Amino acid sequence: MPNDMTDDLKLMTEEYEYMVNLFSGMDISLEIPNRHIGHAAILTKYIFDKATKYVYIFSGGLPEIFIKEVKDNIQNALNKGEKGVEVKIIVSDPAYCENSDIIQELILLNKNFHIHKIKESIRVEIEGSINHFCVSDSKMFRLEEIHPEQDFAQNRAIKAKANYNDPEIAKTLTNKFNELWLLSEPIL
Repeated sequence: MPNDMTDDLKLMTEEYEYMVNLFSGMDISLEIPNRHIGHAAILTKYIFDKATKYVYIFSGGLPEIFIKEVKDNIQNALNKGEKGVEVKIIVSDPAYCENSDIIQELILLNKNFHIHKIKESIRVEIEGSINHFCVSDSKMFRLEEIHPEQDFAQNRAIKAKANYNDPEIAKTLTNKFNELWLLSEPIL
């Protein structure tokens, strides 16, 4: 029985992860809510775990706390099957990534891992006007509501939704990612 706020939060996180595990295995379109960085990490881990072809992420930045949470899942996806899963990430603020040992290790060790930044000439235009998202295999996604980047960095509530079987939205997000990829350049 939980006896303090930390135990309550841990129990809620375990229950959330159980729910995501259950729903991500169903072959139905079901929206899963996301309220904070812990939820974001859980949802993204399951996307990497279930991916067979690609995982694309568009984000403002990738804080170290988030990267540490999903690193093993990224590595496992990159090593799946004969070819591995292609992982492409675009950030509008590369400061989090440029000095990350984890990011540099993933880039050096995996030909399927690519990280870009939005070109400086259009960064201001894009910031705050496009939702951050993760999309995979033309059916799975996690889509955030637009929010200030400091909300994520300061572990504030971030509203988002995820679905592990919605080809229509996933196709739209994949197309948006491919458009953004053309407006980006490698970080390292």
